[in-house]
Amino acid sequence: MSGSQPRRQARDAVLAAAVAAAFGSAVIGGTAIAQTARTAQVAQVAPVAHAAAAPAPTTLATAEFAAQRAAARAAAERRDWADALPRWQALEAAAPADTDLLIESARVHGFADRNAQAAERYRKVLEIAPGRRGDVLLSLAWQTLWARQPAAAEPLFLEVAERPSAYAGGGDGFDAWRGLAEARRNAGRLEAALEALARAQALRPNDRDIARQTAQTHAWLDRHDEAIARYSALVASDPSDRWSRYGLAQARNFQGLHRAAVADYRDAVEVDRAAGRTPPPDALFDRARALRWAGYDDLAHAALDGLPQQEARWLRGWRTGREQRPWASAAFEAATDRDELDTRATSASFGWRPGPATSVEVGARLVDLEEPGRDARGERLGVTFRTRLGPDAASIGSAADRGPLWPSISLEANRYGSWHPVTGAARMRWDPKDTLRLDAELAREVVETPLAISNRVTVDVAALGARWRWQPRSSVSATLAALEFDDGNLRTRLNLGADHTLRMNPKVVLGVEAMIFRSSDPASELRAARGYWNPRDYQEARAYFALEHEVRAWAFGLRLGVGNAREKDGWGKRSSGNPNLWELSAGYDLARSLRLRAWAGGSGGSMGVGSGGEGYWRRFAGIGITGWF
Repeated sequence: MSGSQPRRQARDAVLAAAVAAAFGSAVIGGTAIAQTARTAQVAQVAPVAHAAAAPAPTTLATAEFAAQRAAARAAAERRDWADALPRWQALEAAAPADTDLLIESARVHGFADRNAQAAERYRKVLEIAPGRRGDVLLSLAWQTLWARQPAAAEPLFLEVAERPSAYAGGGDGFDAWRGLAEARRNAGRLEAALEALARAQALRPNDRDIARQTAQTHAWLDRHDEAIARYSALVASDPSDRWSRYGLAQARNFQGLHRAAVADYRDAVEVDRAAGRTPPPDALFDRARALRWAGYDDLAHAALDGLPQQEARWLRGWRTGREQRPWASAAFEAATDRDELDTRATSASFGWRPGPATSVEVGARLVDLEEPGRDARGERLGVTFRTRLGPDAASIGSAADRGPLWPSISLEANRYGSWHPVTGAARMRWDPKDTLRLDAELAREVVETPLAISNRVTVDVAALGARWRWQPRSSVSATLAALEFDDGNLRTRLNLGADHTLRMNPKVVLGVEAMIFRSSDPASELRAARGYWNPRDYQEARAYFALEHEVRAWAFGLRLGVGNAREKDGWGKRSSGNPNLWELSAGYDLARSLRLRAWAGGSGGSMGVGSGGEGYWRRFAGIGITGWF
């Protein structure tokens, strides 16, 4: 976004200067088009007078031909391309070997944004008169680039850049290095583009456009620290530089510093409006996405209102708009495992929003549990309150911003036959920094197996966790939890994780995770099994691959993991296993206000797809639907 407008201005300047050199003030470049160009930085090619080596003029150089050429020039001066281009093409047909005419027609086609046709004419000049290479090569390079042929343009720019004085418009080589950088960037060769930009910057140390392009290229290479440093230096040297301000905000947003980006966008928009300028829609869209990624869906929804981009309208209608409305959902999940424990759970809920960042959800759940010789049925009715606390919209990303806090409280009434336990949870998430997330939980849960329910087993959980994104695509996490069962058994558990995102779209993640726990009173000859897994020590480690991809109405997820585990039970027996896993998920928008979800997975030594064998396994599948109204 931030570099597109300056590049368009530079392109207009190159074309205007080239045409002004070619035609003078009497035709294109003399009045309207010359005024359109903001700043003519360089003459792209030398005047036609340099073309002394051209072939003999056409034999049709009569008064009639001259009149037709004047009419073609007049149409071009008016920018009436529908009239001008056929006239120039007719002149070419009448004088196919006239290289002066071909050059002039190529420039007109370039101004009309018929870049491929302009490049074709320059190449024809080189076929007819190879000696004119110095006259047209730089023009050919630019038109080839603008015709979306960066690979073909690159060697042309490089030829001029290495010996600029031998080519018309070559100057000191600055424009050729600038064009070479753009060709390499468009071809995806970003590191090579930086080399060309460095050569251009050495020739024009104070050229801000080149400095911005360098910063943007660093951002595209995920070298965000360098991009932010370069944009920050540009803003410090000229606070009115709107494109550097927007570039800085975008670089921080892509680095994952979303709240800082929100503050940068806010400042840039204020500078624009104070100067009487309308903020560019692309920047306003980026600001809305920064708000959403920072966790402020309600503010993002308001910021998207009225934006013209199709993607912005879709995001508001199909994503943030849902987060502002009441909803209802239903789901069904079935699971089975090696111990022949079959679970079938059906749930439904209804929620509404008393405020833009607050929700209340009431839900019900039915669960049927069966294992050899036992079964149980459970019913649950619960209510959950969630809200967001933190700075107001004007303070997000400021020095006073201590980060948003998301607390939630749930309370559940359960019935398992004659047993009616009350469960619930208090949870909190706090993002003190863009790169740091803290989680806390206090909860009481029922252990859902038929034997555990018959023994009325509950567990109280206290947990603290942290996730630190130490670089834009890499993070580490840790969670420490204490689980106290109703019989006094205390389980201390530590979860660790690390992951790295290889690419963003689709999102591809490689990670490792580990879990370690120890029970104070494991099942043994002194402690009968009560329906929950209760070894003395357990250690587990897994490496995994995750894929996530969203294409408008569709969303897909895949997770594959390979692991190893060791266990020591209360009798002192040691064993090992392979807690491998696979998980699939899919979502589809049946309508703007209706979304269908499905998921399935398995874990264990055979990925949960086998029907037996050594080691524990489990597999599950589910389907759900959510509607907003």
